Amino acid sequence: MQKAPEDLKASTISSRFVVEMLQGAKSRGLDTRQILREASISSEILEVPRSRITFTQFSSLSRSLARLLRDETYGLTHQPQHPGTYRLICFSVMNAGTVGEAIEIYRSFINILDNSFRLDLTAEGGQATLRLQRLPGRQILNSFAIEHLFLTLYRTICWLANAQIPIVRVDLDYDPPVHEAEYGYIFYKAPVVFDQAAPAMIFSEKSLNLPNLRNRSDLNDFTKDTSLRLLSQTYNSDNYSMRVRLWLSKMLMQENYAPDIETAADHFRLHPQALRRKLKKEGSYYNEIKTEARRDMAINLISHKTDTVESIAFQLGFSESRAFVRAFKSWTGLTPLAYRKMSNQL
Repeated sequence: MQKAPEDLKASTISSRFVVEMLQGAKSRGLDTRQILREASISSEILEVPRSRITFTQFSSLSRSLARLLRDETYGLTHQPQHPGTYRLICFSVMNAGTVGEAIEIYRSFINILDNSFRLDLTAEGGQATLRLQRLPGRQILNSFAIEHLFLTLYRTICWLANAQIPIVRVDLDYDPPVHEAEYGYIFYKAPVVFDQAAPAMIFSEKSLNLPNLRNRSDLNDFTKDTSLRLLSQTYNSDNYSMRVRLWLSKMLMQENYAPDIETAADHFRLHPQALRRKLKKEGSYYNEIKTEARRDMAINLISHKTDTVESIAFQLGFSESRAFVRAFKSWTGLTPLAYRKMSNQL
């Protein structure tokens, strides 16, 4: 089983997802400040709209909430999904011969649970559509419950096929949130369309025929930290966006250097234009990936280290600290020192 690379664990995600994930605990009257503290997340930093947390922090919070609420959907759905349910679903889909069969087993479980949704699969015109139907009278606290269900199912079938299954489009039946730009990342650069009639995920019908390449010996590793794998699965070695991201992170950590695309292309033995084409095909751009790598490393260093701003600017390849401060403020809305102060108020 392929593990999440260490530098991906330090990648970051919008804190707005954390705010939504906490709503179930708040509705039960739990001490969310203490829960956040145990995950090394400052409750003050969540007040900053553009703040971000690491995948590791997100994973720790997810495990704590599931344990405290005894609910794998974090108290966001009509009734709890008891711990162990997802593992049981995974154990059952291991019997599937193809991705299509696995989805049928998975959706049967969701529908038998009769919680807040009904999940349907249709295939026509070369496209397969997974569509969620909200059940009447079944409350959900916020949209994260829908996103979590889609992401969990999608990462499961990718794991079974040992491949990143391309998503054609994701439909969501609510208004675009303030962190709308984040959805392109969590859904692998697929177009995400809001204000639709029903939540749906669409991919090629051919994907249903992909074989199940897993066996039961793989299951323990896969279910060991499912929340981290929701964000950091990297199955496709031909995914240049991920390969470039990992290489850039390594260069920043070891060389204090943010290379240009010509240097990157030389490393991957490609012409720069060929690398641009490969990234564009995946919905990515080199400078965008480089900016995200610098941003995530900057947030980690500011939040969890005591290095000076000048030292961090140098580590990230900035020519001067003032340029780094401007960049950091554009990423988070705060200066590095203000962000550090709020992050440390656990």
